Amino acid sequence: LTGPYTVSAWFAAFEATTANTTAKIELWAVDSNRTRLKLLATAQVSINASEKYKWKRAWATAQNLPANTEYLEITIFCDPDTWVLCDGVQLVPLPYPATYDPESNVWPIARALDSLAGYVPPSIRITRTSNRSVPDSTPVAIPWQARFPGYNHSGMWDPGQAYTERIYIPESGKYLVICTVRWAANGNGYRLLAIKVNGGNNIAKVQEVPVAGNPMYQQVSAMAHLNAGDYIEIVALQNSGVTLNLELEADTAPVLQVIKIG
Repeated sequence: LTGPYTVSAWFAAFEATTANTTAKIELWAVDSNRTRLKLLATAQVSINASEKYKWKRAWATAQNLPANTEYLEITIFCDPDTWVLCDGVQLVPLPYPATYDPESNVWPIARALDSLAGYVPPSIRITRTSNRSVPDSTPVAIPWQARFPGYNHSGMWDPGQAYTERIYIPESGKYLVICTVRWAANGNGYRLLAIKVNGGNNIAKVQEVPVAGNPMYQQVSAMAHLNAGDYIEIVALQNSGVTLNLELEADTAPVLQVIKIG
């Protein structure tokens, strides 16, 4: 019964607080009949009606409880009487209150995490259903033909849109773009694959020389900040001296993947 015991609570004004007041917290010793024996400790803070959600902490420590103390009772009120918020009432067997914030300070963080947990970023994975010819020394923006299911495409691409080579950005932010293609076998010249934004500058480009006698796989990727309403295209170019196909290979090529990552 010697203690110490520390009682604490957070108080704040809110919309219903219409007058300045003093928030108080009391700690009482109570016997087995629930009769109060002694006021052990009291603490208070001034609450101004104009200071909405400005949290203030009151705390007090008690020692040397009466011999027949069975319970400790906490009383909270304000004077003059009005509406105030009270949060995080705590009683600990220590000479000081434990460190913690009012729950309302944690609430915005929790809400943000809930929102984040429920958020599904825009993403898409698209392909072609047939080969696509690319003339010699003529850049071609690859027109896409089909969407893989299970992605939150958010209107990024649709087979019925006017320009099927364009993937539209629905939200501003950082995006990861990855495209893989397979060129028909031909050992002459070079192969180039680029990611173009809004028909202008390339944000990534890869140029490679093929190995004679084998189909050539080529991949280009980029992470970039894009704005809502922007569009991207994948541009293919080759200079073998003849027309070459971008060949279809199920689930592998040509495949374009775009996802918002931030």
